[in-house]
Amino acid sequence: MYKACLFLVTLLLLSACSYDETPRTVTVKDEFTMELPAYLEELPGLNPEARLQYGNKFRNYYVLVLDKSADNQSFEQIVQEAHTELIGLLKNPTQTDSLNMQINGLTTRRIRVDGIVGGNEGVSERILYDLFFVKGPKDKVYQMTIWTWYKWKEKYDQVTDRIANSFKEIN
Repeated sequence: MYKACLFLVTLLLLSACSYDETPRTVTVKDEFTMELPAYLEELPGLNPEARLQYGNKFRNYYVLVLDKSADNQSFEQIVQEAHTELIGLLKNPTQTDSLNMQINGLTTRRIRVDGIVGGNEGVSERILYDLFFVKGPKDKVYQMTIWTWYKWKEKYDQVTDRIANSFKEIN
């Protein structure tokens, strides 16, 4: 009886730790949509200026979307400013990738940066950031920032690509 109970408790704990990988479409104020894994939940405290803020604290995986008006700056200036700001927040930053690409027909720049965050509170961790800058047709640039622990890079590479490539501006 004891072994059967122990088996059932173990089974329940393991099933409670699994996450639903099914993508769900999130629409942001009739401006854009993205497909996010069901295990990500809305986390409104990440950035007060963000249009979309989702994450999973147990998986340490987060997705944030900001939008910026391109009225007074070029696409390249917006990309460079955000990149410089992130680099300034990290210890020992390394840029491992910069790629021009298209997401659903929209001009996009992807920049991959990793660096050490923290240290002042006694916790210091290398974090991997994927920045995607999507040039919208209405003088708007969307900045997607997706981050996780650097040691989980391979674990989330495909998830990050799927999320970024699902971005669609609503006309």
